[in-house]
Amino acid sequence: MGIHASPTCTMNYDEAVGFLVGEPNRGLPAMFVLMNHMRLMTATQGLGISEIAYQNAVRYARQRRQGRAPSGPRDPEAAADPILALPDVRRLLLQIRSFNEAARALLLFTALQLDLSEHAADEAQRQAAADLASLLAPVLKGTITEQAYDNAVDAQRVFGGSGYISDTGVEQFVRDARVAAIGEGVTAVQAMDLLRRKLTRNGGATMTTFMIQIAASLAEGDAARRESFTRPLRRAVADLTSATDWISRAVHADPDSAAAAAVDYLRLFGSVALGWMWLRIAGTVLARPAVRGTDAATTRLAVARFYLERLPGETTRRQDRMRAGTGVLADLSDNQF
Repeated sequence: MGIHASPTCTMNYDEAVGFLVGEPNRGLPAMFVLMNHMRLMTATQGLGISEIAYQNAVRYARQRRQGRAPSGPRDPEAAADPILALPDVRRLLLQIRSFNEAARALLLFTALQLDLSEHAADEAQRQAAADLASLLAPVLKGTITEQAYDNAVDAQRVFGGSGYISDTGVEQFVRDARVAAIGEGVTAVQAMDLLRRKLTRNGGATMTTFMIQIAASLAEGDAARRESFTRPLRRAVADLTSATDWISRAVHADPDSAAAAAVDYLRLFGSVALGWMWLRIAGTVLARPAVRGTDAATTRLAVARFYLERLPGETTRRQDRMRAGTGVLADLSDNQF
């Protein structure tokens, strides 16, 4: 389907001799150190495809003329307006952009934790950073790669029928984005790792620390100026808190329901983490009067509002789906599938 010219291969170990590397029975913990880095790299791959798909779609939307804006011609002298004048095209593009910029910030934040886990001043700081990076790794991998594929499809949608032919190149982004969500563990695997290993780590202390950091960001700065950004994020954080309490109980009391809800929980978690990044970005802009009125600053704040205004609807929808339980999943026998 994709990743053409990728330097991959199949290795066959028949008749090979194996040698122990490291301590006996410590292979799995060592692998997860590697996996945290690989998850971060795979998420970065997904984001890269999402970004190049966005750039191509924006360029096409500015150049392609078809129809008129609903409120009247944007360019009366021309036979048609650019499709960028159409509200649904603008919606698709802003959905992609608002995701990409927040995802880039969250990837950098997590990469910083990996650096701190090795180079912070004391062991307590190093361990706290390692735990936070470990918590976020499956969230990044699952959220970014799944949404990157959806974004590539939306970018293709901007091209209309021409997005389905190879001349535009956008169809390759769709194919290549698909593998990122599958490689290094499908999203359900990431979700179960988050649920069974990461949420319960240190008695849930790492998750508590993460939520405390979000609460601190919500509380700082000029409350009135930040209200349009903090209000929707508070609602989304409430959904994440409620969902975390529910799934933490369900994983022991009703493991099947917890497993059925795991992917929705991961996506809810990821959406809130991205919203937190947008709050931090917006807060940085608002705290600098010298740049607040610039075109770059007003654009960034507008994109932040676009993402955050839609966030509570997403988190509420995910939580409702989580609480549906196994339902029909358990009612059907194997041969009814």
